[in-house]
Amino acid sequence: MRCHPNGTRTRLSVVPARLRGVTTAGALLALLLLAAAPAAAQDVAIRAGHVVTAADAPPLADAVVLVRDGRVVAVGHMIEVPVGVPLVERPGAWLVPGFVDPCTGLGLRERDEVALALDRDLTIDGALDPEHRDLARARAAGVTTALVTLGDGSLFGGAGQVLKTTGVPLGVDPVAKLALGPSVLRQDRPPTARSGAVALLRKAITEAHQRRAPHEVDPSDLLAAFARGDLAGLFTVATPVDLDQARGITLPLGLRVTYRLAEGFDPSALDAEQARDLLGGAPTVVGPFGLTTPERALRVPARLAAAGVPVLFTSQAPDGPVEGLRLTAALAVRYGLDPAQALDALGRGAARALGAEERVGTLAPGKDADMVLLDGPPLDLSSRVLETWVLGRRVHRAGEERP
Repeated sequence: MRCHPNGTRTRLSVVPARLRGVTTAGALLALLLLAAAPAAAQDVAIRAGHVVTAADAPPLADAVVLVRDGRVVAVGHMIEVPVGVPLVERPGAWLVPGFVDPCTGLGLRERDEVALALDRDLTIDGALDPEHRDLARARAAGVTTALVTLGDGSLFGGAGQVLKTTGVPLGVDPVAKLALGPSVLRQDRPPTARSGAVALLRKAITEAHQRRAPHEVDPSDLLAAFARGDLAGLFTVATPVDLDQARGITLPLGLRVTYRLAEGFDPSALDAEQARDLLGGAPTVVGPFGLTTPERALRVPARLAAAGVPVLFTSQAPDGPVEGLRLTAALAVRYGLDPAQALDALGRGAARALGAEERVGTLAPGKDADMVLLDGPPLDLSSRVLETWVLGRRVHRAGEERP
């Protein structure tokens, strides 16, 4: 499986906050978009029958979430709604934090597929369509934040960007995209074999890690930013061998990595000790699952969690239906994963892996007012998404929008 079609190609525009003194046209565009975001934010109060502020907190019955300028300012029972602030009453609904998908290709325009082995400055800028129908579908599924990445065709495929599903950048650092497995092998350019792939990636990352002096660093080189620890990485691996090799490259350098288990990776035979040794407690993305997914795969999240591995879920939209994010979590619970862990994976856990935990993933004062209203518990497969809110603005209502 891929996060999205391989190799959608565009040049660097978004740079990490820690890369000082870098100004590009794309970065200025992102800043302008962020500056415009408060205009779309609103003041509102929502009273729901059940309010879930975080996965490890009990639902609040008949509670109110008060929003000012697109941020949560108060959550609870005795909340005074200021005069002039609209109160939305949803007495039978469940209100939960907006869902976060850590691996998608949402909103990317179709482009010719080009995949260099090491694409050091590749980003999604210029390839993103903020009005893309896939983003509307994501909102309809309750997804309010997503990492939009490039494909798995490169050993290092530049960096993806964390976005609201309204198409606006969240304003956190990009996430480097790496891969090991059959998807990176080509006949027309190196690497053509797995051994060569590992050697090429190890050499590039190790050399970049060693060039730490400012005059030796190209500020547009995202591979160097990852190798120095300035960017976190999303690393797709196809087999346990690929995972072991990926850890052998990144772990000695202390690099921040979230792993994604691609199609072909079968950890179902691993016991808890092996899973712990291979993943080392790094966040690990699984899915998407469907109603035809083999039972052995559906039991993997519970097995990983038992080994102390933070489990995350993805829909891999648009390669898979974006509704698959919540479906994957629900099926993982059905096959042994603790419900609180599954719900956390849909919000705070994924936000933490993307460096966005201070903004999204829970409903708390100061956080973005990104919320989902459902007609039942969020992990109940019969529950429907009624409304989705981003920055205190309703961006989807069931029956009103046809994504």
